[in-house]
Amino acid sequence: MQALRHLEPTADLRTTYQYQNLMYMTAGYLAGQLTDSSWEDLLRKRILEPLGMSATSTSVAELKSCAVGARPHESRTGKVREVPYRSLDAVAPAGAINSSVNDMVRWMRLHLGGGRFEAKRLISSKSLRDMYRPHMSMGQDENAEIQLLSYGLGWTVMSYRGHRVITHSGGIDGFRCRTTMLPDEGAGTVVLSNSDTALPHTLTWEILDTLLGLKSVAWSRRAKSESRREQVAQREARRRQLAGRTSGTKPSHRLDAYKGTYHHPGYGELEVRYEKRKLVARLNDLDGRLKHFHYDTFEFHGRRWPTPLLLSFTTGADGGIPQLALPLQEGVADIVFTRVVTEG
Repeated sequence: MQALRHLEPTADLRTTYQYQNLMYMTAGYLAGQLTDSSWEDLLRKRILEPLGMSATSTSVAELKSCAVGARPHESRTGKVREVPYRSLDAVAPAGAINSSVNDMVRWMRLHLGGGRFEAKRLISSKSLRDMYRPHMSMGQDENAEIQLLSYGLGWTVMSYRGHRVITHSGGIDGFRCRTTMLPDEGAGTVVLSNSDTALPHTLTWEILDTLLGLKSVAWSRRAKSESRREQVAQREARRRQLAGRTSGTKPSHRLDAYKGTYHHPGYGELEVRYEKRKLVARLNDLDGRLKHFHYDTFEFHGRRWPTPLLLSFTTGADGGIPQLALPLQEGVADIVFTRVVTEG
């Protein structure tokens, strides 16, 4: 939280819809502080225990110890493979809850019951109205079936083919999910997947069409088309990146001269190491190899982005390498990391 002040905004406050995990982290931290507790304990006492959500946890460590815990998978170059769990402990309120379909049904029953669960009130009617009330327009969805798209408090609010829908999706490395409710019909769906797939979204809309007795829409075909468009866009982005490359250049220093720790007050530390006559980098918990692009710019190949990022080193007047820059946020200038000078 202390580092947030060092991150440059890309829009003025309350002018544009921007989903931000770090703001959920902050809200969770404040909720714990205001109750002389923690987000995890507050969630457990106020929500999980009263609802009997015994299969729900708030950390990867707890999920790993579960004998029936799902394993995350991702698709790369047409092949599906298992990937490591990603710990979100530091930003837990933004997406560290691990649950099951049965437990999530209990969570939906609370909302569909107007804040009551088995005759006991857990959320006030006023709070629910505030959650479901549009607070920020999200613009026009590309699907004509989805209208009046907006964001409430922790929920996406929309009109789906003329029916009021409250929904939210989520995803981390190897997992995707969507929880959706039709409050006026008293129905809801939850779809969980241990893969980076559009299935939770596609299946949700298909189920809603069936529940509402509506003519079916080719959601699966649309999802496949969208996936192909994304792949084409990624290839085009890579093509443009390579088109801007100057051939025949080489680094201005020996490769081992670039190694060191570089720091940014908002993004933390980026470590560059020289191993087996090659450069590798580690940004917090993300490892990747560095491949020379041109001059003092290298491609940073990380698993979490489809196109490598161009990492550029700066040479000072004394011939040293005081900084590097990396494009980590669209809408702002490249993030500059300053080399940490060690004594001795």
